[in-house]
Amino acid sequence: MNMKELAYIFVIFILASSILFFPSFLMNPLEGLFILPQIIIGGIIIAGISAYLLTPFSLRKVVKPFKSPPEKLVRMVEELSQKAGLKKMPKLMITETPEINAMAYSTLLGPRVVLTRGTVEAWENGKITDDEMRGVIAHEIAHIKHYDPFKSAFVLSWVSFFETIGELFMIFGSLSATVGAIFGTYGSTDEERSAGGMVLMLGLLSMIFGFILMIIAKIASIFSLHYKRRQEYQADELAGKLVMPQVMANALRKVKTLNDELLEKQLASLPYSDRWQMKPRKTSFLDRLFDTHPPFEKRIKRLEDRT
Repeated sequence: MNMKELAYIFVIFILASSILFFPSFLMNPLEGLFILPQIIIGGIIIAGISAYLLTPFSLRKVVKPFKSPPEKLVRMVEELSQKAGLKKMPKLMITETPEINAMAYSTLLGPRVVLTRGTVEAWENGKITDDEMRGVIAHEIAHIKHYDPFKSAFVLSWVSFFETIGELFMIFGSLSATVGAIFGTYGSTDEERSAGGMVLMLGLLSMIFGFILMIIAKIASIFSLHYKRRQEYQADELAGKLVMPQVMANALRKVKTLNDELLEKQLASLPYSDRWQMKPRKTSFLDRLFDTHPPFEKRIKRLEDRT
């Protein structure tokens, strides 16, 4: 990772953190600058825990080791890992879902590349060519080469933390308000009804505070998600070098086409299928601010411009 990329990551991190910790910076700018190193260190710790422990733990029930994978698939992973200069070959994993997709994540024992069952079956049935499958895998290898699981966890570290705390306050507030309302209404004594009213008020205040935290986290995530979209372009670029840009562009186009077909088949099975919107709605500019991936069309165009 070069200094320019490192500086870019820290700028994104500081922009997101400045929104989250805005009250501290506003009340005392000097104190805000003093705690900035602590915020950065805290972000690194949160990112490490998130990327290497929490993510593998959360995926453990849906992502399993790929037992007896096709030999050709294993060779693809080996070849692309060596070509990318990875120190350790990723372990191939699988998740039993029908869509065409893949992902990469990190563990303390090494990197992982996950393919969906739909992707493997489409490849085995000839709907995805060998070159296109190499493109899909190369993109995930590129994420590992760039340390993207950790970097994305870093820029989202405090955003995720504030969002989680906000959700906990919302849950606590909802439960407290419910209990308070029950005792405030059905309490057998004045003291119980009075205490119930106080608990109800505490619950409502907790819900408001939690909601505010979640809104602030949502706003701050605009910067972090911008960086995640940048990571996708960078992974496409490196994957293009590993398998050629046109091959990577073809892989992206095939993933989109097959997923669109899958969506239409799923919607067609619904009652009154003719009344359902078969194609995803066009997203607004505001929606795109919170996307984790750039539009397929832009990614494909960037790759084809390199051919």
